[in-house]
Amino acid sequence: MEYIKELEKLLDITITEDYTGIADLTIETRNTADSYEVYVVTDAHYENGLIFDEDVFYYEPSFEDDIMSRVKGLNPFSTVFVSDIETFFPEPDVEQWVENFKEAQRILKNDDDE
Repeated sequence: MEYIKELEKLLDITITEDYTGIADLTIETRNTADSYEVYVVTDAHYENGLIFDEDVFYYEPSFEDDIMSRVKGLNPFSTVFVSDIETFFPEPDVEQWVENFKEAQRILKNDDDE
């Protein structure tokens, strides 16, 4: 998935569907006790660290507002575990985000050159 590789390169992070037990950000679905599916976006490294009103979503989290706002805050070399890249990082959304990011960098560079 070239579009994911480009995002990884821009932000200097790793995005993977291969969970190794260590991730700086986890994006996945989980089931409640009564079998409802919820969405989780968390930087908690253990179950007790989950902040319910910040990390758990009843509806699929939006790419820009819910997911990328968390991803952009990561340190370089961070790892993002995603249970389903195509669901949480849709190609058109990622490509648009990358394009906007590059355009913002060009504008900033041009402002610095003046």
